[in-house]
Amino acid sequence: MKFKGVLGFIRDVAVSAAIIMLLLVGLFIYTGNWPPLVVIESNSMQHGDDSEVGVIDTGDLVLVKETDNEDDIISYVEGMSKGYKTYSQYGDVIIYRKNNNKDTPVIHRPVLYLGLNKSTDSSFDIPALGKLKYGLDADWYLKPDDPGRWWNLGREFTIAINNYGYSKIEITINLNNIHNKCFSDRAYHSGFVTLGDHNGNSIDQGNLDAGAEKVRPVQPEWIIGKARGELPWMGVAKLWLSENNNPIPRTSRYMFIVVIIAVLCLPIVISFIASATKKAIKGRKKDDQAESEDAGAGEREFHADKDGPPDTIEVIEDDPEENGDGAGSIAEKGDEVDNDFGRASPEEDLRDDNDEGISVGRRSRGRRGKGRRSGRKRGRRSGSGGSRCKNRRSVERSAEKSKGTGEDFDEDEWFD
Repeated sequence: MKFKGVLGFIRDVAVSAAIIMLLLVGLFIYTGNWPPLVVIESNSMQHGDDSEVGVIDTGDLVLVKETDNEDDIISYVEGMSKGYKTYSQYGDVIIYRKNNNKDTPVIHRPVLYLGLNKSTDSSFDIPALGKLKYGLDADWYLKPDDPGRWWNLGREFTIAINNYGYSKIEITINLNNIHNKCFSDRAYHSGFVTLGDHNGNSIDQGNLDAGAEKVRPVQPEWIIGKARGELPWMGVAKLWLSENNNPIPRTSRYMFIVVIIAVLCLPIVISFIASATKKAIKGRKKDDQAESEDAGAGEREFHADKDGPPDTIEVIEDDPEENGDGAGSIAEKGDEVDNDFGRASPEEDLRDDNDEGISVGRRSRGRRGKGRRSGRKRGRRSGSGGSRCKNRRSVERSAEKSKGTGEDFDEDEWFD
Protein backbone atom coordinates (compact mmCIF):
# COMPACT_ATOMS: atom_id res chain seq x y z
CA MET A 1 0.00 0.00 0.00
CA LYS A 2 2.82 2.41 0.86
CA PHE A 3 4.55 1.64 -2.44
CA LYS A 4 1.33 2.36 -4.35
CA GLY A 5 0.94 5.63 -2.46
CA VAL A 6 4.46 6.72 -3.44
CA LEU A 7 3.80 5.82 -7.08
CA GLY A 8 0.57 7.82 -6.98
CA PHE A 9 2.38 10.84 -5.56
CA ILE A 10 5.10 10.62 -8.21
CA ARG A 11 2.47 10.34 -10.92
CA ASP A 12 0.63 13.43 -9.66
CA VAL A 13 3.86 15.44 -9.54
CA ALA A 14 4.78 14.32 -13.06
CA VAL A 15 1.35 15.24 -14.41
CA SER A 16 1.52 18.67 -12.75
CA ALA A 17 5.02 19.30 -14.13
CA ALA A 18 3.89 18.24 -17.61
CA ILE A 19 0.92 20.63 -17.48
CA ILE A 20 3.16 23.52 -16.41
CA MET A 21 5.65 22.76 -19.17
CA LEU A 22 2.89 22.59 -21.80
CA LEU A 23 1.55 25.92 -20.55
CA LEU A 24 4.98 27.58 -20.77
CA VAL A 25 5.59 26.15 -24.25
CA GLY A 26 2.20 27.46 -25.37
CA LEU A 27 3.01 30.92 -23.97
CA PHE A 28 6.38 30.90 -25.71
CA ILE A 29 4.75 30.03 -29.04
CA TYR A 30 2.26 32.88 -28.60
CA THR A 31 4.67 35.57 -27.42
CA GLY A 32 7.86 34.57 -29.25
CA ASN A 33 9.83 35.59 -26.14
CA TRP A 34 11.56 33.69 -23.36
CA PRO A 35 10.67 34.12 -20.65
CA PRO A 36 7.16 34.95 -21.89
CA LEU A 37 6.23 36.73 -18.65
CA VAL A 38 7.68 39.65 -16.72
CA VAL A 39 7.03 40.80 -13.15
CA ILE A 40 6.10 44.45 -12.67
CA GLU A 41 8.49 45.84 -10.07
CA SER A 42 7.39 49.49 -9.80
CA ASN A 43 4.21 51.54 -9.65
CA SER A 44 4.94 53.63 -12.75
CA MET A 45 1.96 52.16 -14.64
CA GLN A 46 -0.59 52.19 -11.83
CA HIS A 47 -3.73 54.31 -12.05
CA GLY A 48 -3.67 55.37 -8.42
CA ASP A 49 -2.11 54.16 -5.19
CA ASP A 50 -3.95 50.82 -5.08
CA SER A 51 -4.14 48.01 -7.60
CA GLU A 52 -6.89 47.47 -10.18
CA VAL A 53 -7.68 44.53 -12.42
CA GLY A 54 -7.13 45.58 -16.02
CA VAL A 55 -4.33 47.97 -15.09
CA ILE A 56 -0.61 47.13 -14.80
CA ASP A 57 0.21 47.28 -11.07
CA THR A 58 3.22 46.42 -8.95
CA GLY A 59 3.35 42.64 -8.46
CA ASP A 60 1.41 41.74 -11.62
CA LEU A 61 2.61 39.28 -14.24
CA VAL A 62 2.38 40.46 -17.86
CA LEU A 63 2.89 38.60 -21.15
CA VAL A 64 5.47 40.09 -23.51
CA LYS A 65 4.60 39.62 -27.19
CA GLU A 66 7.39 40.01 -29.72
CA THR A 67 7.28 42.90 -32.25
CA ASP A 68 8.98 43.21 -35.62
CA ASN A 69 9.14 46.98 -36.17
CA GLU A 70 7.55 50.30 -35.24
CA ASP A 71 4.48 49.52 -37.34
CA ASP A 72 3.55 46.75 -34.87
CA ILE A 73 3.21 49.34 -32.09
CA ILE A 74 0.43 51.90 -31.72
CA SER A 75 1.31 55.02 -29.73
CA TYR A 76 -1.03 57.00 -27.48
CA VAL A 77 -1.53 59.72 -30.09
CA GLU A 78 -2.25 57.19 -32.84
CA GLY A 79 -4.58 55.29 -30.49
CA MET A 80 -6.58 58.51 -29.93
CA SER A 81 -7.30 58.78 -33.64
CA LYS A 82 -8.19 55.06 -33.94
CA GLY A 83 -10.00 54.62 -30.61
CA TYR A 84 -7.54 51.85 -29.72
CA LYS A 85 -6.84 51.17 -26.02
CA THR A 86 -4.89 48.74 -23.85
CA TYR A 87 -4.89 48.68 -20.06
CA SER A 88 -7.61 51.37 -19.93
CA GLN A 89 -5.69 53.99 -21.97
CA TYR A 90 -4.94 54.74 -25.62
CA GLY A 91 -2.16 52.90 -27.39
CA ASP A 92 0.06 49.91 -26.59
CA VAL A 93 2.39 49.37 -23.65
CA ILE A 94 5.94 48.34 -24.52
CA ILE A 95 8.84 46.70 -22.67
CA TYR A 96 12.17 48.12 -23.78
CA ARG A 97 15.83 48.30 -22.77
CA LYS A 98 17.05 51.79 -21.95
CA ASN A 99 19.41 52.80 -24.77
CA ASN A 100 19.67 49.06 -25.45
CA ASN A 101 21.80 48.40 -22.37
CA LYS A 102 21.53 45.45 -19.97
CA ASP A 103 19.72 47.24 -17.16
CA THR A 104 16.33 46.13 -15.95
CA PRO A 105 13.83 46.67 -18.81
CA VAL A 106 11.21 49.42 -18.57
CA ILE A 107 7.50 48.89 -19.19
CA HIS A 108 5.88 52.20 -20.27
CA ARG A 109 3.39 53.54 -22.80
CA PRO A 110 4.68 55.13 -26.03
CA VAL A 111 3.21 58.64 -26.34
CA LEU A 112 4.18 59.32 -29.96
CA TYR A 113 6.76 58.38 -32.57
CA LEU A 114 9.41 60.91 -33.56
CA GLY A 115 10.31 60.23 -37.18
CA LEU A 116 13.60 61.77 -38.23
CA ASN A 117 13.15 64.35 -40.96
CA LYS A 118 15.69 63.21 -43.52
CA SER A 119 15.93 66.59 -45.19
CA THR A 120 17.37 68.22 -42.08
CA ASP A 121 18.58 65.31 -39.91
CA SER A 122 17.89 67.53 -36.88
CA SER A 123 14.12 67.77 -36.80
CA PHE A 124 11.19 65.38 -36.53
CA ASP A 125 7.95 64.51 -38.34
CA ILE A 126 4.94 63.29 -36.34
CA PRO A 127 2.23 62.33 -38.87
CA ALA A 128 -0.12 60.94 -36.14
CA LEU A 129 -0.66 64.49 -34.82
CA GLY A 130 -2.15 65.49 -38.16
CA LYS A 131 -5.13 63.15 -37.49
CA LEU A 132 -6.10 64.95 -34.26
CA LYS A 133 -7.79 68.27 -33.61
CA TYR A 134 -5.43 71.16 -33.13
CA GLY A 135 -5.99 73.97 -30.59
CA LEU A 136 -5.59 75.08 -27.01
CA ASP A 137 -8.89 73.43 -26.07
CA ALA A 138 -8.56 70.57 -28.55
CA ASP A 139 -6.37 67.45 -28.59
CA TRP A 140 -2.99 69.16 -28.97
CA TYR A 141 -1.16 72.37 -29.84
CA LEU A 142 2.37 73.73 -30.34
CA LYS A 143 4.47 76.24 -28.46
CA PRO A 144 5.14 78.57 -30.21
CA ASP A 145 1.84 78.33 -31.96
CA ASP A 146 1.95 77.06 -35.51
CA PRO A 147 -1.52 75.67 -36.23
CA GLY A 148 -1.62 72.15 -37.55
CA ARG A 149 2.08 71.76 -38.20
CA TRP A 150 3.31 68.24 -37.53
CA TRP A 151 6.32 68.07 -39.89
CA ASN A 152 9.88 69.40 -39.61
CA LEU A 153 9.53 70.16 -35.91
CA GLY A 154 12.88 71.40 -34.60
CA ARG A 155 14.26 72.05 -31.14
CA GLU A 156 12.42 75.34 -30.83
CA PHE A 157 9.05 73.59 -30.48
CA THR A 158 7.24 72.12 -27.51
CA ILE A 159 4.36 69.73 -28.16
CA ALA A 160 1.43 69.88 -25.67
CA ILE A 161 -1.20 67.10 -25.44
CA ASN A 162 -4.41 67.86 -23.55
CA ASN A 163 -6.39 65.54 -21.26
CA TYR A 164 -3.68 62.91 -21.23
CA GLY A 165 -4.09 59.59 -19.43
CA TYR A 166 -6.35 58.52 -16.59
CA SER A 167 -5.62 61.77 -14.68
CA LYS A 168 -6.59 63.97 -17.68
CA ILE A 169 -3.59 66.29 -17.41
CA GLU A 170 -1.63 68.26 -19.98
CA ILE A 171 1.74 66.79 -20.84
CA THR A 172 4.52 68.52 -22.78
CA ILE A 173 7.33 67.21 -24.95
CA ASN A 174 10.13 69.77 -25.09
CA LEU A 175 12.17 69.03 -28.19
CA ASN A 176 14.94 71.37 -27.04
CA ASN A 177 15.35 69.37 -23.83
CA ILE A 178 15.52 66.13 -25.84
CA HIS A 179 18.14 67.69 -28.10
CA ASN A 180 20.31 68.86 -25.20
CA LYS A 181 20.11 65.65 -23.13
CA CYS A 182 19.89 63.00 -25.82
CA PHE A 183 21.56 64.28 -28.99
CA SER A 184 24.10 66.87 -27.90
CA ASP A 185 26.98 64.54 -28.70
CA ARG A 186 25.41 62.17 -31.20
CA ALA A 187 23.38 62.14 -34.35
CA TYR A 188 19.60 62.31 -34.28
CA HIS A 189 17.58 59.14 -34.75
CA SER A 190 13.92 58.19 -34.81
CA GLY A 191 12.19 56.60 -31.83
CA PHE A 192 9.28 56.55 -29.43
CA VAL A 193 8.73 59.07 -26.65
CA THR A 194 7.55 57.03 -23.64
CA LEU A 195 5.83 57.79 -20.35
CA GLY A 196 4.56 55.76 -17.40
CA ASP A 197 0.82 56.18 -16.75
CA HIS A 198 1.56 57.05 -13.11
CA ASN A 199 4.44 59.46 -13.83
CA GLY A 200 2.50 62.62 -14.57
CA ASN A 201 4.28 64.93 -17.02
CA SER A 202 7.72 63.37 -16.66
CA ILE A 203 8.51 61.63 -19.96
CA ASP A 204 11.40 59.14 -20.05
CA GLN A 205 13.44 60.91 -22.76
CA GLY A 206 15.76 63.43 -21.17
CA ASN A 207 14.63 62.58 -17.62
CA LEU A 208 15.15 58.84 -17.02
CA ASP A 209 18.69 57.75 -16.34
CA ALA A 210 20.36 55.07 -18.42
CA GLY A 211 23.67 54.61 -16.72
CA ALA A 212 25.70 57.77 -17.18
CA GLU A 213 23.33 59.21 -19.78
CA LYS A 214 19.66 59.90 -20.28
CA VAL A 215 17.23 57.72 -22.11
CA ARG A 216 16.95 58.61 -25.79
CA PRO A 217 13.91 58.05 -28.03
CA VAL A 218 13.26 54.29 -28.05
CA GLN A 219 14.31 52.62 -31.28
CA PRO A 220 12.38 49.51 -32.45
CA GLU A 221 15.41 47.22 -31.94
CA TRP A 222 15.50 48.15 -28.24
CA ILE A 223 11.96 46.89 -27.72
CA ILE A 224 11.62 43.42 -26.22
CA GLY A 225 7.89 43.30 -26.93
CA LYS A 226 4.52 44.79 -26.16
CA ALA A 227 2.48 43.91 -23.09
CA ARG A 228 -0.44 41.55 -23.50
CA GLY A 229 -2.74 40.24 -20.81
CA GLU A 230 -2.27 40.28 -17.08
CA LEU A 231 -2.03 37.86 -14.15
CA PRO A 232 -2.84 40.18 -11.27
CA TRP A 233 -0.93 39.78 -7.98
CA MET A 234 0.98 36.65 -9.11
CA GLY A 235 4.39 38.34 -9.04
CA VAL A 236 4.17 39.47 -5.42
CA ALA A 237 6.11 36.43 -4.16
CA LYS A 238 9.04 37.26 -6.42
CA LEU A 239 9.14 40.83 -5.12
CA TRP A 240 9.07 39.61 -1.50
CA LEU A 241 11.90 37.16 -2.14
CA SER A 242 14.01 39.73 -3.97
CA GLU A 243 13.49 42.37 -1.25
CA ASN A 244 12.10 44.88 -3.71
CA ASN A 245 12.07 48.40 -2.26
CA ASN A 246 9.09 49.62 -4.28
CA PRO A 247 5.80 49.62 -2.37
CA ILE A 248 3.37 46.80 -3.18
CA PRO A 249 -0.30 47.85 -3.19
CA ARG A 250 -2.26 46.59 -0.19
CA THR A 251 -4.91 44.93 -2.34
CA SER A 252 -2.23 43.07 -4.29
CA ARG A 253 -0.75 41.64 -1.07
CA TYR A 254 -4.11 40.50 0.29
CA MET A 255 -5.32 39.04 -2.99
CA PHE A 256 -2.08 37.13 -3.49
CA ILE A 257 -2.59 35.40 -0.12
CA VAL A 258 -6.22 34.64 -1.00
CA VAL A 259 -5.22 33.12 -4.35
CA ILE A 260 -2.55 30.91 -2.75
CA ILE A 261 -5.04 29.60 -0.17
CA ALA A 262 -7.58 28.95 -2.93
CA VAL A 263 -5.02 27.05 -5.02
CA LEU A 264 -4.04 24.88 -2.04
CA CYS A 265 -7.67 24.13 -1.20
CA LEU A 266 -8.75 23.48 -4.78
CA PRO A 267 -7.60 19.82 -4.93
CA ILE A 268 -9.45 19.09 -1.67
CA VAL A 269 -12.63 20.71 -2.98
CA ILE A 270 -12.39 18.86 -6.30
CA SER A 271 -11.83 15.54 -4.49
CA PHE A 272 -14.83 16.17 -2.23
CA ILE A 273 -17.08 17.07 -5.16
CA ALA A 274 -15.93 14.01 -7.13
CA SER A 275 -16.57 11.71 -4.14
CA ALA A 276 -20.02 13.20 -3.48
CA THR A 277 -20.92 12.91 -7.15
CA LYS A 278 -19.80 9.28 -7.26
CA LYS A 279 -21.88 8.43 -4.18
CA ALA A 280 -24.91 10.20 -5.61
CA ILE A 281 -24.62 8.28 -8.89
CA LYS A 282 -24.21 4.98 -7.04
CA GLY A 283 -27.24 5.71 -4.84
CA ARG A 284 -29.31 6.65 -7.88
CA LYS A 285 -28.42 3.35 -9.56
CA LYS A 286 -29.49 1.43 -6.45
CA ASP A 287 -32.78 3.32 -6.35
CA ASP A 288 -33.40 2.60 -10.04
CA GLN A 289 -32.62 -1.07 -9.49
CA ALA A 290 -34.99 -1.26 -6.52
CA GLU A 291 -37.75 0.45 -8.51
CA SER A 292 -37.19 -2.00 -11.36
CA GLU A 293 -37.45 -4.98 -9.01
CA ASP A 294 -40.62 -3.58 -7.41
CA ALA A 295 -42.13 -3.04 -10.83
CA GLY A 296 -41.29 -6.65 -11.82
CA ALA A 297 -42.81 -8.04 -8.63
CA GLY A 298 -45.96 -5.97 -9.16
CA GLU A 299 -46.27 -7.23 -12.72
CA ARG A 300 -45.99 -10.87 -11.58
CA GLU A 301 -48.67 -10.33 -8.94
CA PHE A 302 -50.90 -8.72 -11.55
CA HIS A 303 -50.58 -11.76 -13.85
CA ALA A 304 -51.22 -14.13 -10.95
CA ASP A 305 -54.41 -12.25 -10.00
CA LYS A 306 -55.49 -12.22 -13.62
CA ASP A 307 -54.98 -15.99 -14.00
CA GLY A 308 -57.00 -16.71 -10.86
CA PRO A 309 -56.86 -19.77 -8.58
CA PRO A 310 -56.95 -23.29 -10.04
CA ASP A 311 -60.32 -25.00 -10.53
CA THR A 312 -61.41 -27.09 -7.56
CA ILE A 313 -64.13 -29.66 -7.11
CA GLU A 314 -65.74 -30.90 -3.98
CA VAL A 315 -67.86 -33.98 -3.27
CA ILE A 316 -70.99 -33.07 -1.36
CA GLU A 317 -72.47 -35.83 0.75
CA ASP A 318 -76.08 -36.57 -0.06
CA ASP A 319 -78.57 -37.12 2.67
CA PRO A 320 -79.25 -40.89 2.79
CA GLU A 321 -82.83 -40.26 3.73
CA GLU A 322 -83.46 -38.11 0.66
CA ASN A 323 -81.65 -40.41 -1.78
CA GLY A 324 -82.48 -43.67 -0.16
CA ASP A 325 -79.43 -45.49 -1.37
CA GLY A 326 -76.87 -43.20 0.27
CA ALA A 327 -75.57 -42.01 -3.04
CA GLY A 328 -73.56 -38.79 -3.09
CA SER A 329 -74.04 -35.92 -5.51
CA ILE A 330 -71.41 -33.79 -7.11
CA ALA A 331 -71.11 -30.05 -6.52
CA GLU A 332 -68.50 -28.18 -8.49
CA LYS A 333 -66.81 -24.97 -7.23
CA GLY A 334 -64.65 -22.55 -9.07
CA ASP A 335 -64.78 -21.15 -12.57
CA GLU A 336 -65.58 -23.38 -15.47
CA VAL A 337 -62.64 -24.33 -17.62
CA ASP A 338 -63.13 -24.46 -21.34
CA ASN A 339 -62.45 -27.71 -23.11
CA ASP A 340 -59.77 -25.75 -25.03
CA PHE A 341 -57.60 -25.97 -21.91
CA GLY A 342 -57.87 -29.80 -21.79
CA ARG A 343 -60.71 -30.50 -19.30
CA ALA A 344 -62.09 -34.03 -19.47
CA SER A 345 -65.79 -34.63 -20.17
CA PRO A 346 -68.05 -35.82 -17.33
CA GLU A 347 -68.49 -39.22 -19.03
CA GLU A 348 -64.78 -39.93 -18.64
CA ASP A 349 -64.67 -38.94 -14.98
CA LEU A 350 -67.78 -40.74 -13.58
CA ARG A 351 -68.52 -44.43 -13.22
CA ASP A 352 -71.55 -46.18 -11.77
CA ASP A 353 -71.54 -48.68 -8.93
CA ASN A 354 -74.84 -50.57 -8.27
CA ASP A 355 -73.82 -51.80 -4.79
CA GLU A 356 -72.57 -48.67 -3.17
CA GLY A 357 -73.42 -45.11 -4.10
CA ILE A 358 -70.28 -43.08 -4.37
CA SER A 359 -69.89 -39.95 -6.38
CA VAL A 360 -66.43 -39.01 -7.41
CA GLY A 361 -65.83 -35.53 -8.81
CA ARG A 362 -64.55 -35.33 -12.29
CA ARG A 363 -60.94 -34.54 -12.78
CA SER A 364 -59.60 -31.19 -13.72
CA ARG A 365 -56.81 -31.47 -16.25
CA GLY A 366 -55.65 -27.92 -16.53
CA ARG A 367 -55.18 -24.54 -14.94
CA ARG A 368 -55.54 -21.14 -16.49
CA GLY A 369 -52.30 -19.50 -17.57
CA LYS A 370 -49.41 -20.74 -19.59
CA GLY A 371 -46.99 -23.05 -17.85
CA ARG A 372 -49.42 -24.13 -15.06
CA ARG A 373 -49.24 -27.74 -14.02
CA SER A 374 -52.47 -29.74 -14.56
CA GLY A 375 -53.53 -31.92 -11.73
CA ARG A 376 -56.27 -34.10 -10.45
CA LYS A 377 -58.26 -33.13 -7.44
CA ARG A 378 -59.36 -35.67 -4.96
CA GLY A 379 -62.99 -35.93 -3.91
CA ARG A 380 -64.50 -36.98 -0.63
CA ARG A 381 -66.28 -40.29 -0.23
CA SER A 382 -69.48 -40.23 1.77
CA GLY A 383 -70.89 -43.23 3.64
CA SER A 384 -72.08 -44.59 6.94
CA GLY A 385 -68.58 -45.24 8.18
CA GLY A 386 -67.41 -41.71 7.45
CA SER A 387 -65.77 -40.20 4.33
CA ARG A 388 -62.44 -40.87 2.70
CA CYS A 389 -60.69 -39.76 -0.45
CA LYS A 390 -59.72 -42.16 -3.17
CA ASN A 391 -58.23 -41.87 -6.63
CA ARG A 392 -57.40 -44.37 -9.31
CA ARG A 393 -53.95 -45.12 -7.95
CA SER A 394 -55.50 -46.00 -4.60
CA VAL A 395 -57.89 -48.35 -6.39
CA GLU A 396 -54.99 -50.06 -8.11
CA ARG A 397 -53.12 -50.51 -4.84
CA SER A 398 -56.28 -52.02 -3.24
CA ALA A 399 -56.60 -54.46 -6.13
CA GLU A 400 -53.02 -55.62 -5.69
CA LYS A 401 -53.59 -56.18 -1.97
CA SER A 402 -56.72 -58.22 -2.70
CA LYS A 403 -54.76 -60.50 -4.98
CA GLY A 404 -52.29 -61.11 -2.22
CA THR A 405 -54.96 -62.05 0.34
CA GLY A 406 -57.20 -64.02 -2.01
CA GLU A 407 -60.13 -61.69 -1.41
CA ASP A 408 -62.44 -60.74 -4.20
CA PHE A 409 -62.05 -57.18 -5.38
CA ASP A 410 -64.63 -55.47 -7.48
CA GLU A 411 -63.25 -52.35 -9.16
CA ASP A 412 -66.73 -51.15 -10.00
CA GLU A 413 -67.60 -50.63 -6.40
CA TRP A 414 -65.24 -47.63 -6.32
CA PHE A 415 -67.04 -45.73 -9.04
CA ASP A 416 -70.61 -44.72 -9.72
